[in-house]
Amino acid sequence: QYFPKARKEIFGLDYGCGAWRSTRFLKFLRIEKVDSVDVNQTMLDEAKYADIEGNYQLIESGRIPALAETYDLAFSSFVFVEIGDEKEINRIFKDIYRVLKPGGIFIVVTPSEEAFNPTHQWLSYQSYAVNSEFKSGQLIEFKIIDINLELADYYWTHDDFKKWSEDAGFVQIVKYHPLGKMSDGIYWASEWQISPYTI
Repeated sequence: QYFPKARKEIFGLDYGCGAWRSTRFLKFLRIEKVDSVDVNQTMLDEAKYADIEGNYQLIESGRIPALAETYDLAFSSFVFVEIGDEKEINRIFKDIYRVLKPGGIFIVVTPSEEAFNPTHQWLSYQSYAVNSEFKSGQLIEFKIIDINLELADYYWTHDDFKKWSEDAGFVQIVKYHPLGKMSDGIYWASEWQISPYTI
């Protein structure tokens, strides 16, 4: 709804595409023209195997191989929780701003500030945190319940994202904290009242 109606085709960038799940989501939204980039060759190999017609490229972090004002939309899902260096994140935001057309949209999906709070019970994962007094850049361990996989992500606040955005030149249009709904057909836990994600 934020794009001018005159634009018939949206050219998207999937920054941190991984094994193509986020690119598949963009294509599901009928954004057919997508450049997908990642810093992990193994993930890109998986993506290319699953989507042989896709355009997947290996990059250095924050070094997007595109001219200025190339894309209408940039999308990044659960990328910045993997980065513990604020200078690196700043560089990524600025390079994404560089490659977006004037009026382009940058959508970031990331854990909410409540995601690792040990007082909440999530359906899909469990935090190992012992308290909720986190600091920006803190590494927090958690487990994906269904596959018993232990991981660690960096904790960043909304103020952190706002700072990086403004430093790069972005203006926040909207912030979403999606909640679980009965229509999902899933029996959520804390997701009914509190969102573990921020968009």
